[in-house]
Amino acid sequence: MMQGRTVHEVLTAPTHTTQILYVQKHASRTLYDLKRCTAALIGVLKAKPYQSYALCLDDTFNFTCALLACIYAKKTPVLPGHKVLNLLRAELSEQQRFDCLMTEEEFPEFEGVPACNISTLRECTLTEAELEALFASAPAPDSPIILYTSGSTGESKRILKPLYCMEREAVLLYEHFKSRLDAELRVAGTVYPWHMYGLTFRIFFPLLSGVAQECGLIHFSEELCARAEELMLITSPAFVSRLDYTLKAPNIRLTTSAGGKLNSESAARYAVWSGCAFDEIYGSTETGVMATRLYRGADLVWQPFPGVSFEPQDDYVYLHSPLIPEESFRLDDLLSFDEQGHFTILGRRDRTVKIEEQRVSLTELEARFCSLPDILECAVVVLTEAEKTYLGAVLRVSDSTLDRINRDGLVAFKKGLRKALLNSVEGTVIPKKMRIVTRMPSNHMGKRPVAKLKELFNHADAR
Repeated sequence: MMQGRTVHEVLTAPTHTTQILYVQKHASRTLYDLKRCTAALIGVLKAKPYQSYALCLDDTFNFTCALLACIYAKKTPVLPGHKVLNLLRAELSEQQRFDCLMTEEEFPEFEGVPACNISTLRECTLTEAELEALFASAPAPDSPIILYTSGSTGESKRILKPLYCMEREAVLLYEHFKSRLDAELRVAGTVYPWHMYGLTFRIFFPLLSGVAQECGLIHFSEELCARAEELMLITSPAFVSRLDYTLKAPNIRLTTSAGGKLNSESAARYAVWSGCAFDEIYGSTETGVMATRLYRGADLVWQPFPGVSFEPQDDYVYLHSPLIPEESFRLDDLLSFDEQGHFTILGRRDRTVKIEEQRVSLTELEARFCSLPDILECAVVVLTEAEKTYLGAVLRVSDSTLDRINRDGLVAFKKGLRKALLNSVEGTVIPKKMRIVTRMPSNHMGKRPVAKLKELFNHADAR
């Protein structure tokens, strides 16, 4: 089934085929369609003065065309990680992260901002010989793809991924999944292609493996359950937590999850509902995929992918992987290994800050909150006001706990929390502000961006 081990092998393969690889809302596309659309866009990009393009595209056929066109036109594709217009404007004009937007819709608010709308692209006019000549030369293996992290630990970080790393990752995943793939299977996703997880599983993996895919994003349970085809679902803990289990499950043969830790209760419930356990993926933007486990809700150990190894050294763990350009990469996660090289994830290395001249582990403080019976989840952030630094805690509680708060009063509830924490925490480092929520702020990947958490403390009338 595999189409090629590199992008160049795929695009130089025989193109006259009726095999459908991309299913859009109003059209079905083949590899030949992909080549012609990419070729038309290459011509557009070569005629423009811009060097870097922010790929703000939801449809995976359009995204793949844009990505390949950038690579073959020797332009730099940039994945900003979002489509928030005011942020994109600032990233273009002030931070200069990219020169031009690549979109599939008109943005009237962006008058005067360079943009290329792929939906207005004209048909490719090249002859067959010209088309073959255009793709005859392979792109440089180290052609850069720029990604920005989600900002779940603070400011988003710029990551450069060489093309060859993405190709190797797709091949590795094909080898891992190939016994469960066939011509009837379709990839469908609830995650955007402009994050590392989506880029790997919804763009490079289908392109190189030859597995057909649904190009649109699944937003709701009803959209997922309306699918009639056998599915390989690319999803995240955030989507799983919102699933409507009263609906009849579609035919899901394989499910991957990444981007955050799966809730064990949700994982077990999903396995019963769909008849399919999670292939949970451990990885990051910097490292690509590192390990996997078949997860039904029990605490199972992680198994490294072939060729990936971990080296504990000086209280840290260093990754060695064919999917990174560096010889090794130091991880911020705490891992515990067994004799077979399998491991469990103990958590993130402590985020330590100084408050009232005391060093405080935010990780430990969150754990203390979560040990209290009323707290389901906690996120502690550092806040600054009038040049003073203090801590704020966002606390997720159940509906029944919220009913009790409404009955007995918020002041009394917070006072009880502080009293309970004094048994294990110095009073000077207990968060001065607390916000009570029934759903923890998160992005579509299930991560908790610091900026979203801090926004909760900007409103005086918040709980």
